[in-house]
Amino acid sequence: MPALRGSYVELETLLSSATIITCHVPLTKGGAYPTYHLVDDAFLRSAQQRPWLINACRGAVVDTATLVRAIDDKAVSGAVIDCWEGEPHIAQALLDRVFIGTPHIAGFSVHGKAQGAVQSLRHLCDFFGLSEERIALAHPRPLAEPYLDLSGCEPWQMPWRAMLHTLDLPAIMRRLVATPDTFEQQRVHYQHPYEPRDYTVRGVPASVRPALAALGFVVEND
Repeated sequence: MPALRGSYVELETLLSSATIITCHVPLTKGGAYPTYHLVDDAFLRSAQQRPWLINACRGAVVDTATLVRAIDDKAVSGAVIDCWEGEPHIAQALLDRVFIGTPHIAGFSVHGKAQGAVQSLRHLCDFFGLSEERIALAHPRPLAEPYLDLSGCEPWQMPWRAMLHTLDLPAIMRRLVATPDTFEQQRVHYQHPYEPRDYTVRGVPASVRPALAALGFVVEND
């Protein structure tokens, strides 16, 4: 509902209105509002719009067995799971049913990785009284091929194709489906992607350029 955009609402309101529910909470088992199995049978039965469910926080926020049943019963339109209950031993039943499944990689980019390293280095330098002079050297290498030509795509496909070019989710999921027992290795050896701002997109009609620019791409005018 457009009127609810940008607003905080009660959970009941969210469940009655949302077509996409994405989880970004810590995992807690105590206190007034525990999040362990927050997404349970009652939660999903109250989701009136058959929403898509995205879990990008902690696996046990979602009750796995309940979500599997909800997918089978069409109580949800689908699921996108990056964080899994019981990691690294993930439920095959859920992996078999998700629309997109990734090995808890968070999707953060080479820039995010570099900025995290820089912040850590600055704190260390501050603590030990060291010079920060060389910290500026800690930045990612530029892309070898920063140009993306979308001239062969249908206009409605272009934003999706461009985003998949920055992060190849189908390939990541294929690896997870093929060898779920290597979950931890896939997570540790995840190849961090570059961001949309690192790419210059070509072959895009004027009608699509604003959408790509809003996603952060540099769009070349013909």
